[in-house]
Order: sequence, then C-alpha cells, then structure tokens
Amino acid sequence: VRRSLDYDPALCTRLGGLDVAPAEQRAILERLGFSVDEAWTVQIPGWRRDVDGPADLVEEVVRIAGIDRVPSTPLP
Repeated sequence: VRRSLDYDPALCTRLGGLDVAPAEQRAILERLGFSVDEAWTVQIPGWRRDVDGPADLVEEVVRIAGIDRVPSTPLP
C-alpha cells in the first residue's frame, strides 16, 4: 500500500531554513524514489517507513541540497 502526503515546497524555507527552488525539491524527491504530481501530492515508497509527514520530506530535501548550507542562528 503506497502512502501519500500533500506537500508545500514553501515548507523547505520555513521549517528547514534553506531556500530550495520547487523544481529542485521535486527533482531531489524523485531521485530518492518519491513520486510528485503537479499538485504536490507525494507518493511515499513502501520501503520508506520513516516518512510520516511533510517535515520528513523537508528533511530529505535539506539533507540532499546540503545541510551545510543551512545558516546558523544563535539561540537567545
């Protein structure tokens, strides 16, 4: 049974702190075995039991785009 999630590419900047173009996000997810339709419904591969929500998709995109590119922000 394939699972799916609705995904908003703007979450990458909001949650991940990294601005990645939507086309690049789509390409990253597809290279990782996800399928993404025009409405940004993402089909999760059966072997990816660790993906439960949109934040997990952000994590995948940021990991591949370059976690070292996320700016450091000091805590108060």
